[in-house]
Amino acid sequence: MIREKAGISENVQELFFVGNQLKNDRRLVDYGIPQGSTLHLVLQNLVAMRIYVKMPSAQKIIAVDLRTYDTIQNIKSIIQAKEGIQPDRYTLIHNGKVLEDDRILAALNIPNESTIHLIFNPKDVIPIFVRTVTGEILKLEVKVLHTVHDVKAIIESMTGVLVNDLDLIYAGKRVEDSKTLASYDIKEEATLDMFPAMMQIFVKTWTGKTITLDVQKGNTIADVKDKIIHKLKILADHLSHVSIIFAGKRLDEGQDLASYGVLMHSTLHMVFSPSARISQMKLADIGNPIQNFTTIRILKSMIEKKMKAPVKEIYFQGTALRDDRSLAYYRIDSEASVKVIF
Repeated sequence: MIREKAGISENVQELFFVGNQLKNDRRLVDYGIPQGSTLHLVLQNLVAMRIYVKMPSAQKIIAVDLRTYDTIQNIKSIIQAKEGIQPDRYTLIHNGKVLEDDRILAALNIPNESTIHLIFNPKDVIPIFVRTVTGEILKLEVKVLHTVHDVKAIIESMTGVLVNDLDLIYAGKRVEDSKTLASYDIKEEATLDMFPAMMQIFVKTWTGKTITLDVQKGNTIADVKDKIIHKLKILADHLSHVSIIFAGKRLDEGQDLASYGVLMHSTLHMVFSPSARISQMKLADIGNPIQNFTTIRILKSMIEKKMKAPVKEIYFQGTALRDDRSLAYYRIDSEASVKVIF
């Protein structure tokens, strides 16, 4: 019929419907073509056309020579031959629309010398690495839309380390559980570092003051005391007669926080050890008149002489007094009272 109307030989005609080539031995009804449909006629000897494929991620443009009856799959095959890129790794876009593999250029109305864009598809699964505290490298298969918590769960399944007991660091920053790998731009073969999780706890001192500490569950009570010394800027000797209490139990310095069930935002209490004897003393009752230039070391000697017992520590208004400081330094007058620990 086309040959009779247009004088075009059947040998150079190819008919297409919705991107599919129609075979000569099939009927229109076999293809489900309803009345009023439009078919596309492509002539086999049509002059070749050229399009350009722009790859933004590679900052590269390649030219592809085609014919109007070529499919998008044909274009991908040429790209694979030229660039070695597998067709399933990317999508072709023209004028904001995705080009389906089975569609022909003529049906898509892509003019000669057009530019189409090649956009790489994100991989469904990518490998990443996690460096443990011991230096061991774990290889994980993850998705870029996995959350950090999902990754921790995978690590837990591999190592037995509980999710809540670890932090992950990427590019020097701690990554948050609720965020995805994509949000941190974590790509294929990236390396994350694993560290014991930090948690914040509170410590109520003997003066009633509450301080906050950043600790790990594996920290011992001795470690906690060291942090308290650093936080309060006091000497280690000041805590020699102090015990740490949690949930009514006195904590052993050699045990860690996890063994006592200390969790995020738990409160520990500092108390004087049972072996310590505490006495509130007025300076005027110690004996000889005490001058404001008297050092704490000399004051201790005076108290020891009077009480016939070694003095471990002297406190004034909740502050442990240093041996090399004077009463004047702490603004303590002769009528003041101090707390003495024996």
